[in-house]
Amino acid sequence: KNIKIDNESLKQVIKNNKLSIKNKIVKNKKIITIPKIKKTKFIGYNTFKSKSLIQAIYVNNLPKKKITEKEVGKIIIQKTPFYAESGGQVGDTGKIYSENGIFKVFNTKKYGNFFVHKGKMKFGKIKKNDQIQTKINLKRRKLIERNHTSVHILSSGLKKILGEHVSQKGSLINEKKIRFDFSHFKRLTSKQIYKIEKFVNKIIQKNIKVNSFLTDFNKINKKKISFLPNKIYKKKVRVISIEKTSNELCSGTHVKKTGNIIIFKIINERGISFGTRRIKAITYKKAFKKILKQEKNIQKIKKIIKSKNSNLINPIKKIIQEKNELLQEKNEITKKYISLISKKISKKNIKIYNLNLIFQILKNEHTKYFRYIIDFLQKKFSSIIIVLINISKKIYFIIKISKNLSTNIQANKILQKICKKISGKGGGNKYISEGVAKLSKKSVKDIKKFKKKIISIIQKKNKKKL
Repeated sequence: KNIKIDNESLKQVIKNNKLSIKNKIVKNKKIITIPKIKKTKFIGYNTFKSKSLIQAIYVNNLPKKKITEKEVGKIIIQKTPFYAESGGQVGDTGKIYSENGIFKVFNTKKYGNFFVHKGKMKFGKIKKNDQIQTKINLKRRKLIERNHTSVHILSSGLKKILGEHVSQKGSLINEKKIRFDFSHFKRLTSKQIYKIEKFVNKIIQKNIKVNSFLTDFNKINKKKISFLPNKIYKKKVRVISIEKTSNELCSGTHVKKTGNIIIFKIINERGISFGTRRIKAITYKKAFKKILKQEKNIQKIKKIIKSKNSNLINPIKKIIQEKNELLQEKNEITKKYISLISKKISKKNIKIYNLNLIFQILKNEHTKYFRYIIDFLQKKFSSIIIVLINISKKIYFIIKISKNLSTNIQANKILQKICKKISGKGGGNKYISEGVAKLSKKSVKDIKKFKKKIISIIQKKNKKKL
């Protein structure tokens, strides 16, 4: 209450904090200060290889004059075609090389004004101030570009089909897939997913030119250009524009025309938190493989159901209907069987004083029926102790005691005595308990004797009561 925030002071603190970490690499709680060198110039939007100069080398997070064969390290160069991990897009891979050696780049990250190339010296050596050549993995980059442009089209499609409330919550764009998180409160229907895919593929087929330009952040039309509201942008920003489809602030790499994406396919949609959904999608060759696999599965289904018709919906509906009818018949037969076996068991009732005892051993019976049998017996007899045993691959036993008898005789106490005798295990409460034991000739012999033991317990308890 009554707390006042000095916005100007807060902005200055944030600015000072950004400046303090600008020229530092923080990893594993170790801070490495980058020396006073030129900031890295990124030339990778249109260039995929170039000449450059080694400005700094780090091995085990320590500055070095050189990196030698098999050493893992980080290299900073003056200008680079390697895109640094940012905006959901992964960093480029490739190689930095000279006549003296090759440094294989595993990832590229940006720290302040510097692009840090992480990798391993494949062979030879590279020294500080060496003139080197750079070459990114172009095949991988092209796949990433396809996926990144797809994300922009997907974002527009989601807003168009689901509503303007949709906003980006996060993304991951690599050469294998797209992962896009967005605000929405309902699971997407198959019809909505179909419409979204159709929208994206329609834009791809139109082969629209993908334009990019720099502008002042303060001058952009925030109603027409999409951006992340919580992100701090520089004064100069880059806009990626797809005519009549999308306008977004983005520093990532993209295709020249939407047709280069070839094809787009959603493979998964799910909720990841309250009000946030996640779409996973693929493009190009991976999308083709997915569609061909689905087509192959359709052909297999046609063969299984012996259908020559191209429309599988009606034959499958018929199979489902027949299956449901069979299940209904099976359920009716099962009910009759449970009723029959329950009536048979009820005839074995032993009357002891004012209560009933049913002790029944069954062989190779479905134990899932036991609860139904118990329900039937409880309805027939008001005061009852039920002990049902099934001998199959294991010995299964369940004990049920009527509530009005549980003060004198408890199901869990009987279970403990059975488990102790036949080395079984189980659990429950005073009303119902169940357990299992390994099958052996001795355990079968011992459990058969338990009927007399339970009768003895009932007689003792009733004598005390009397």
